[in-house]
Amino acid sequence: MTGTLEEDMLDMLLDPLTTSTPTTPEYRNDEDIEVQVLNTETIDLEGTQKKIELLEDNTAQKLDNLIKTTRNILDIESDTDEYIEELVSNHPAVTRRKIAAHNLKCQADRMVTRGKGILPPLKVGDNVLVSIPSVDRGRGDAANLLSVVMEEKDGKFRIATKEGTLNTWLERNSLAATKYCSLTTTDVQSNEYSLRELVRLGSVGTGQGYRRCTCRTNCTSKKCTCRKNDMMGVPPRQ
Repeated sequence: MTGTLEEDMLDMLLDPLTTSTPTTPEYRNDEDIEVQVLNTETIDLEGTQKKIELLEDNTAQKLDNLIKTTRNILDIESDTDEYIEELVSNHPAVTRRKIAAHNLKCQADRMVTRGKGILPPLKVGDNVLVSIPSVDRGRGDAANLLSVVMEEKDGKFRIATKEGTLNTWLERNSLAATKYCSLTTTDVQSNEYSLRELVRLGSVGTGQGYRRCTCRTNCTSKKCTCRKNDMMGVPPRQ
C-alpha cells in the first residue's frame, strides 16, 4: 500500500475484493464419509459380480464345448464299431465258417434222425445187451452183459444188472435190444459200479486180471482180508 493511512483504509473499504478475508477450515461430516465408503463398496461389489458372471459364462461355454467334443468322439467310435462289425460279418472267411457250421448241424440232425429210424426205441424196463470190451472181461466171461434200462434222459440210458447199477450213461447205439426179458427194475441193486466191476461180479470166474493172496498165515486167522472178502481158494503169493 502507498500513501497515507487514511487513503489506504479508504481503498480497502471501496474495494472489498482486494481485502483479505480469513479462511475458515473446512470440516467433513461423518455422514458424508459413510456415504463415500458405501459408494466405494457398492462399486467394488458390482465389479466382483460382473467378474463372477463373466467367469460363469466362460465356464458354461467351455463345458458345452467339452460335451460337444465328447459326443463327436462317441459318434465316431460308434460309427467305427459298426463299420468294423459290418466289415467282419461280410468277410468271406466268416461267411464260409457260418456255412460250414450250418452244414455240420444239418448233417448231425440227419444222423440222429437216421439212427432213430434204424434202431428201435427203448423204454424203461426193457432188457438190453451191452457189449463188453475184451480188456474188461476174462477169458471165460460172456461178450455181452444182460441188463435192464432204468432211466432215459436226453437220448442216453442208465442200465443196471442184478449186481448193481452202471455208474455211467450209455448212448443208444451202445445198447442192443433183446427178446429175453429175465430182468426187471425190481431185481437190480442200487449200488453203482464200473462196467469192469459189474462184469467181475457176474462172472463165473475171477473176471479180468488175477488176484493173489497177500496173507502170511495161509488165511487161518479171522483177521484175514481174503476171508473177509470171500476170496478163499485164491492162490497164495509165492
